[in-house]
Amino acid sequence: AMKTPPVKSAKNTAPFALSLTETRPRRKSRSCKRAFYGFILYYKGGNAMLSTVTPDEALKISAAAFGGLRTPAESCQLAEALGRVLAEDIESPEYVPGFDRSSVDGYAVAAADTFGCSESSPALLRLRGRVEMGRAPEFVLAPGECAAIPTGGRLPEGADAAVMLEYSEDYGGGLIGLTKSAAPGQNVVFRGDDAAPGRAVLRAGRKLRAADI
Repeated sequence: AMKTPPVKSAKNTAPFALSLTETRPRRKSRSCKRAFYGFILYYKGGNAMLSTVTPDEALKISAAAFGGLRTPAESCQLAEALGRVLAEDIESPEYVPGFDRSSVDGYAVAAADTFGCSESSPALLRLRGRVEMGRAPEFVLAPGECAAIPTGGRLPEGADAAVMLEYSEDYGGGLIGLTKSAAPGQNVVFRGDDAAPGRAVLRAGRKLRAADI
């Protein structure tokens, strides 16, 4: 049984008070689950009346009573925004990342060129070039070609996956052997995966943390 705190209803003029209380089973068991119940205390004629409702019902009652209460929105400097609540959604003005990039050090490839390869039967590809950080590749991969690429490097046109350096071997003369196949999109962060124009990055009602700012 759960006890509720005494209520001095004579001095309380609120239409109701809402609290969420956690209950636990008496016996400890792996199958036991915690339960949450909402308690609504109604004040009628100076007497407190207790009514038990589900969490969803409690949230609906709270939203109906207080959901329309909002303070006026105002602008402030970023240095003063910590701990404040957003009045409207913050949308991204651009794509993040701005291009398809590799998430590993290795080789940019067309995934179809690696299907079925293994340590005993590596996929043999011609090295087309090397991707440099901060620069767009000036070449296009043809079937049967690959490109050396660092983590964060931009995938050249014609590539749709990246193979980790650990699963490769340089045979010399521009011939690269890959011992592990890659699926399309593997080890790739695509353009706009983190943010895109018009997509909300932070939602209205969010309390701003240091990481948000």
